Amino acid sequence: MLESLEQLDLGENEIDSLPSNFGALSRLRELWLDTNEIKELPVSMGGLGQLSIADFANNKIEEIPDTIQGQSLNFPTKFEI
Repeated sequence: MLESLEQLDLGENEIDSLPSNFGALSRLRELWLDTNEIKELPVSMGGLGQLSIADFANNKIEEIPDTIQGQSLNFPTKFEI
């Protein structure tokens, strides 16, 4: 059921980590995780090929996994950290 999510806004929730299988949300297009305590992104996020907006501003992320950096130009069109 969660696999069909297209938008997810979890901003300002004091989240400190994401589950390792987060990339299973393959239909996700818009993701807001701003203003949390996230330190790292799971490698599985490379599977979010339809993501066009990703906001991770105001977290503690220091680097983006290679699986995400290596995505095509349509991943994502707006990506903030």
